Amino acid sequence: WALIGYSLAFGPDRGHLIGSLAWVGLRGVGQEPNPDYASNIPHLAFMIFQGMFAVITPALITGAFAERMRFRG
Repeated sequence: WALIGYSLAFGPDRGHLIGSLAWVGLRGVGQEPNPDYASNIPHLAFMIFQGMFAVITPALITGAFAERMRFRG
């Protein structure tokens, strides 16, 4: 998420489809707020908050799939 995902999801617009690679490796993401997303929240805090959603989504999908499976020994 921190290396490429955040930049592709929230980076400066690239063809109205996906973000550019301007923030790859969190280059340019710091303590100053980003007025495009949150005018009074530090950019790094916004990245971490959105990262929590990126992390929990695959865990929820995996857990739902595992709950429906039968394990026989």
